[in-house]
Amino acid sequence: MGPTASEKDILEIVAYYKKANNTLLSRKMGTTTEYTNFLCKSLVKNDYLSRIGLGLYTLTLKGKAVVEKVKNE
Repeated sequence: MGPTASEKDILEIVAYYKKANNTLLSRKMGTTTEYTNFLCKSLVKNDYLSRIGLGLYTLTLKGKAVVEKVKNE
């Protein structure tokens, strides 16, 4: 099973900014930082995001592939 709609939103935001933290993600999504943290942990676990610092995320190759697929839909 692939990422949920909210997880895809996170991937698109991270793709746009190249790297993002929970504060930026929650502002852009209009959600709490707790919720974006939950989603990011799931995306890291499933190899769509990579954690590159304290709360800072970037896309993996798998995450980039999802973003490209969403753009082409």
